[in-house]
Amino acid sequence: MKTVFAGRYNKSEILNGPEKAAKRIFHEYSKIGECAFIEYFFDGNKYSIFKKLFGFEVAATKTNSEILRLGIFRFLIYLLKQRPVNIHIVTFERFILTAFFYKLFFNVNIIYNVHGIITFEDKLNNKAGFVLKAKNKLCEKIFMTKSDYLVFLSERSINKAKEYYKLDSNKIVIIPNGIDECFLNPVCQKIINYSDKLKIVFQGNLKRKEKGLTFLLQSLAESEINAELYVISDNIDFDTVRIDNLKIFPVKKMTTDELTEFYKDKDIFVCASFYEQFSIAAAEAVAAGLTALISEESGISEYITNGENGFLFKYGDKFKIKEILSVLNSDRQILKYIRDNSVSFSSRFTWDSVFNKYHDLYA
Repeated sequence: MKTVFAGRYNKSEILNGPEKAAKRIFHEYSKIGECAFIEYFFDGNKYSIFKKLFGFEVAATKTNSEILRLGIFRFLIYLLKQRPVNIHIVTFERFILTAFFYKLFFNVNIIYNVHGIITFEDKLNNKAGFVLKAKNKLCEKIFMTKSDYLVFLSERSINKAKEYYKLDSNKIVIIPNGIDECFLNPVCQKIINYSDKLKIVFQGNLKRKEKGLTFLLQSLAESEINAELYVISDNIDFDTVRIDNLKIFPVKKMTTDELTEFYKDKDIFVCASFYEQFSIAAAEAVAAGLTALISEESGISEYITNGENGFLFKYGDKFKIKEILSVLNSDRQILKYIRDNSVSFSSRFTWDSVFNKYHDLYA
């Protein structure tokens, strides 16, 4: 077997960004050759120590590929039997340290997708204990320094990683995430809202403060426009939030097809993060014809031309957000102009074109 993927495989189509990227890259590869996706027995309440060390399960099989759930030692045995040319780490998981132990004795090309700088993210997470943070830091350091290729999503991601690690520039590759095909067609069906309240969408894990929902709510509270805010996340409770000019609608996370339909009558997508590697959610919203307001701290801002296929603002600049929303509210033709420009933006991010860049990394 030439290539083994390792990480977290979500069989559902309700996916976060790293899960979606992992799944799409794996499926694209399976179209051209035999491969396997290795994941772990992650649920400590469900699986025993024995399973975590020696377990073996076939989670699913597809043409040219299979998804396996392996314990740590079974993962090593699997590598010894298959002798892969490439091990592609598609999401950060500590069990993948086994691959680097294997690399000590056998020639293998390891590719690591840097979806986030875990050491930095752990600093933002007050609930993560000292032991967990220490294990994550050790694993990330090995991934960053011992992989043959480091795939970053943006220059901003590289700059953040350099704050924590000394990187070999010869190993660094920038490959953005892709956009599912269903988002590439709906612009012709996108409804332009010329008179009703602006319908604004925010998407993100509300437990992660770097997503910037509090900052966005403060900005909207100070704005004079009446709007509707749709917050896509899990475990949402806005009973205590009261903003006179804003009606908030909590929305559960959806499949890709459901999200495409949901976006048809929405106007604006806001990515308000002070730390974001890329943002598949923002890219999909732009492709779906929404006008995106993107913080300059987000990786996808590198692909946005201000006023052409979206608008940019600095995190914390509430005045700028208010200014942009005021202009969009008073001149709805801009929504149509931005929507029409989204076609050229989206064409650069199809998963097959993104995968072609990965293909060049496989030895």
